[in-house]
Amino acid sequence: MSKTYLANHPSSMGFIFNEPIFKITETKSFDSFDYEGDNNKYVLVLYSNEQGKSISHPQRDFLLKILGAVGLKAEDVALVNLGAYPGVTALDLKKFFSPSKMLVFAEDVSSLGVPQLEKHYMPTSAASMKVVRSHSIENILHNVDSKKLLWTALKQLFNV
Repeated sequence: MSKTYLANHPSSMGFIFNEPIFKITETKSFDSFDYEGDNNKYVLVLYSNEQGKSISHPQRDFLLKILGAVGLKAEDVALVNLGAYPGVTALDLKKFFSPSKMLVFAEDVSSLGVPQLEKHYMPTSAASMKVVRSHSIENILHNVDSKKLLWTALKQLFNV
């Protein structure tokens, strides 16, 4: 019975061994990303779609309209589906894309590890980037109040 107890409770192994016992957890490493755009102006745009890899056409049209309003084109940004990279952090993205600005259109941003992103539509700085978090593109598409809040935040972020 004691063998079963030890196997089920690894912390009890400390009673047997005199050395410290460490729990080793696996961390993911992201060396590359699938993305759309050329990232010419180092603006990272994140969205979350767990069902598919790419953004829907109505959402893409809306996003391009938003980007155009702040003077950006599709080739100026890197568009990444967060849903395809569970566990990715803002530092992983910063290392690969070197963005100066990041727009996040997602409901769950906990994996990014950026506490400043808790609030929507509040321009902030994180990991040497200017950042704005918004609701999902799908939610904004159908909500006039969210569109207004997003526009106000984007004007601050891009000095428009």
